[in-house]
Amino acid sequence: MKDLFAFRQTSDLLFTSIMLLCAVLIPVWLFRIRTKGLSAYFMASAFATLGLLTYATQQEASAPIRYTLGGLLFVLLIGDFVARAARQSRDEYAKKKDQT
Repeated sequence: MKDLFAFRQTSDLLFTSIMLLCAVLIPVWLFRIRTKGLSAYFMASAFATLGLLTYATQQEASAPIRYTLGGLLFVLLIGDFVARAARQSRDEYAKKKDQT
């Protein structure tokens, strides 16, 4: 029983740390909107979703809720990847156009 209590304390500390990290990184990414563009929105939303997913896991929410949050997190990370690729492509095109 003592081991179970120690495990629960450790997992609560881990979940709380993850949620705190997410809470710190959301405004960090929102402050980067000017330099990162759409990618900053995707990352801020992804950290908010990760924080919610962590909270849902800590509270032992039902599986459909956790799967939905996990799917949303996946979609947001793919959106960030696409936004970064598009921005990089646009920047390379502009750089090439300026050289000619």
